[in-house]
Amino acid sequence: MSLPETAENILHAARELFAEKGFSNISTRQIARKAGVNEVTLFRHFGTKVCLYEALFEHYGQTSGVYESFEKDSTMSPHEALLEFGQNLYRFFCNNELLIRMELREQSFLEGKTIPVTIIANRNKRIVADYLCRNYGIPEEEAVSFAVTFLCSIWGIYMATHVFHAFHPVPDVRACVETVIHSITCNLDSREKCRPDFCDRHNPESSDKHIHESRETQQGGSNS
Repeated sequence: MSLPETAENILHAARELFAEKGFSNISTRQIARKAGVNEVTLFRHFGTKVCLYEALFEHYGQTSGVYESFEKDSTMSPHEALLEFGQNLYRFFCNNELLIRMELREQSFLEGKTIPVTIIANRNKRIVADYLCRNYGIPEEEAVSFAVTFLCSIWGIYMATHVFHAFHPVPDVRACVETVIHSITCNLDSREKCRPDFCDRHNPESSDKHIHESRETQQGGSNS
């Protein structure tokens, strides 16, 4: 979303101040001063401090590019698509560290509200679950469970490596994401092979043999 330079400056100043000191500890006057504008200009662009806070996520928290690997006409395998999505999501978190720190600081203020991170998380869950349903044919409830596990894993990798710096040396993020995906896709692949129609869908000759044997069994039962 393209904004006038003045609005961009206000958002930039607000993002830094909110992340550093928290929503409740920063006034619109301080934000306006840091942005080099007067408070009236700030209100003209964003109305209230809460609206300004929400505008930060609308402007900086765009996630459209994260989902490219899940486009319906993508030629990627499920493993490749999940890997690219996982890496894109990790980069999205890294590029929006200030927004994430804002959310973490403001849990008491945001309690009970539908916060931007919640909206993004649920959107991601829906997109990943739909993708798994579409490519593996599993029930929606199971797809949601796999999607939540996958998304929580990416979030955990980001928090451990980028926020808390928990591991030394820093692990290879791609390798970590691939391990998570391998575990999920292997589980899904093994479940798919256990489905009664797996052989029919993946081996036409087996399907013909299965049909022939089934007919013989039915005929034998009717003759007895």
